[in-house]
Amino acid sequence: MQVTVLGSGVCASGLPRIPDRQPPGFWVTWDGGHLLFDASEGIRFRLQRIGVPYASVQHIAITHSHADHYALPPLLLAMFCTPLWGGVKPELLDLYAPDAIVDSWPTLFKIHVPEAPAPNDHCTEDGFLWPKLLWHRMSGTKTVGIGNAKLDAADVFHGFGRCPALAFRLETPEGAVVYSGDTGDCDGIRNITKHADLFISEASGMVGHREAAKRYGHLTPYDAGDIARASGVKKLLLTHYPGLDSNKRMVEDCRKSGFKGKIIIAKDFQRIQI
Repeated sequence: MQVTVLGSGVCASGLPRIPDRQPPGFWVTWDGGHLLFDASEGIRFRLQRIGVPYASVQHIAITHSHADHYALPPLLLAMFCTPLWGGVKPELLDLYAPDAIVDSWPTLFKIHVPEAPAPNDHCTEDGFLWPKLLWHRMSGTKTVGIGNAKLDAADVFHGFGRCPALAFRLETPEGAVVYSGDTGDCDGIRNITKHADLFISEASGMVGHREAAKRYGHLTPYDAGDIARASGVKKLLLTHYPGLDSNKRMVEDCRKSGFKGKIIIAKDFQRIQI
């Protein structure tokens, strides 16, 4: 099982004294399947960079609607357009998301593609096929199968509790990976991380700013470590951090929680074996 970091950054770039990193995205592969966690802006270019044709993606799990995690229309448009110039696109795309995203998709689709007859129609009037979308409503602690693996979801706290958000747990024969998405410390993230082999945790909250992070719905390195410690996580991957704290300071803050496992500060295009 392998996780490739397609983006370890935040929702902004070009910040003073901070190297640019891409917005969130994680490509997970195992013997029997694959899954893309989050489809942020420009995700198709990053998939191409690691040798994955974006039109070959069949499973996408979206944590919440903020654009640094959810920019699905451009990806689908690219999938649709590839056969116009000799490429291949998927016939079916499974999408796992909060119910609010599923409900709002028809409106969003028609804004981007007003000429299409209906949001989930398998064709347009001129005969070109769109990928058929199979939406899975994952709010409220849901589980679905993906080949020989299973995907669990848990509601988490984000955007002052006003942004429907999920954390995901992917269990395969080769191990279990949990992806926090964006969340504060809450029951949902603590329950879904139990005994994970790898916890991909956001660390948007800066060191020493735990209360501010919790109010909005983010984690500091300490918070991520505390959750990992309490859940018996083996390996912790800190991601979605702004970069204002040094790697050393982030690790030190995480260790203060008592977490004894391996800590990795995510970098774009890094690969982690499980």
